[in-house]
Amino acid sequence: MKIVLNEIQIQLLKQKILLEAKGIKGCGVFTDKNLKEFCKASESIISENLTEYKKGMKDLLLKYFVSDDTIRTIEYEKLENDSPRVLNGFNQIEEVTDLISKNCPDAKNIVEKLKSEWLKKYNVYFKDNDGNYHLLNRLDTNYSAMAVLITTYYENIINQVRDWSRSKNLPAKEFAENWIDHFFNNNIELIDPRQNWEKNYLKTTKELEELPKPVSILHKIFGSGDFKAQESKYHKDFMIALEEVRESGFRTERLFEKYLKEYKIDYIPYNFDYSFVDMILGVDFLIKSNRNNEDYWIPVQVKTSKKERFNLIDKLKCTRVIKPTLETIGGKEDFQIGDIKGFYEYFCQDNKFCRVDNQKKPPSWMDYLASDSYDN
Repeated sequence: MKIVLNEIQIQLLKQKILLEAKGIKGCGVFTDKNLKEFCKASESIISENLTEYKKGMKDLLLKYFVSDDTIRTIEYEKLENDSPRVLNGFNQIEEVTDLISKNCPDAKNIVEKLKSEWLKKYNVYFKDNDGNYHLLNRLDTNYSAMAVLITTYYENIINQVRDWSRSKNLPAKEFAENWIDHFFNNNIELIDPRQNWEKNYLKTTKELEELPKPVSILHKIFGSGDFKAQESKYHKDFMIALEEVRESGFRTERLFEKYLKEYKIDYIPYNFDYSFVDMILGVDFLIKSNRNNEDYWIPVQVKTSKKERFNLIDKLKCTRVIKPTLETIGGKEDFQIGDIKGFYEYFCQDNKFCRVDNQKKPPSWMDYLASDSYDN
């Protein structure tokens, strides 16, 4: 029997294979179906509106860390324009600005604006008692970890709604979006998705239980006083979400860097924890190229998923930028860059490492994937 898949089914299958290959649990930390479904809906909503929710998450963290009973194994420092960490980061940004000036003629003015916008925000750096980088620095850009956190906060009333709704679909996008917004702004009235529940004359259903302030979820996860956070399942699930997304991003960038080394392409990496070049400019690497016998540098931002956006790097308004997305191509992990599928296919002509016979045009990506050179 021949099975034919349409394009949408193929894309969904590819995403599933990639996700499993990356080993990301995300909302999979929840074994309960309703918690997992709410978490997935939240993850999707937050990923599509990440900029909107970043400030709310940062504000929540700050409220927690200024409270008296905060766990003391995590510290933070406010970053000012004269902080050593900021000065060092801005020096790296200046170096990048100089290198890309030929390719990005407006970069200097744009970068100054981006730095100014960053300084106007309340920026903090989270660290452990030894001063080492803490994963909490990634929370305000990690939609998977945000979704796990918010689902944990609503755990009791999700179960309350589930007990009433039984086989009804949970959640609807509308109420999930409302619950996320309520989490960040308690002035927004919480929707009760149990329509007409108050008309249940048997009185088997009750009004949704009253929720504490959202900052309480961080107390629940990190604990306070003599409580050992590492013993908490809430803490474990939350840290898994933070670590897995970080590791997935690094894994993708390491694979791209491996190809750069393999084909002897000159590059400078900026893909490390709390990199100002990555954080403010969206640049993971600079790649050296040549135009009219003159060297110039190209900014690169690598993404693990197509739903991740290239908002920052696009602001540089460069003549050329490189935006690779990890894909499964020909059964192997590779990168799609624009419309070109495959790292080799994209870079071979610029760097002259394509196999050229009698000045013939290099093979298309489909011909190449089927060739002996691909297998080797």
